Amino acid sequence: MRNAKIVCTIGPASDDRDTIRGLADAGMSVVRLNASHGTTDHRETVIERARAVDEEIDDPLAVMVDLKGPEVRTAEIDEPIALAEGSEVTFSEGDDATPERVGLTHSIGAADPVALRAGTNTWLRLVGVAEAVTAACAARTDPGADAAEAADADADGSGG
Repeated sequence: MRNAKIVCTIGPASDDRDTIRGLADAGMSVVRLNASHGTTDHRETVIERARAVDEEIDDPLAVMVDLKGPEVRTAEIDEPIALAEGSEVTFSEGDDATPERVGLTHSIGAADPVALRAGTNTWLRLVGVAEAVTAACAARTDPGADAAEAADADADGSGG
């Protein structure tokens, strides 16, 4: 048995039994399914195909289903909202958005990682929690926020 594992994400172009067998023959050791796409019934079918291939080959063929995590979405907006560097914005449950407050589908807390994909070079760093469901973040255009600066701000209670 080899020590390295080759994980292949199986999608619509590669989910038939013959392709799965070909990938296994080429060295694939793990079939990965992304639960963010497709249906439960389709994933069940692909798992059955992978198990059938596993029965036919000498090396074991594992199946891994990558479950999607919680998706927090911002409130619907008509126009982009501009955040100035150094400004603070509050995120809390709600269905409206302004430069000062952005509504979310679910609340977030101080320990929750916040990742944004806005198509811009704006990065947000969590600097404190104003209420149990509200997070205050500082808008920055530099993704490499100074960890020492953040630690100093947290130590003196200023939050940034």
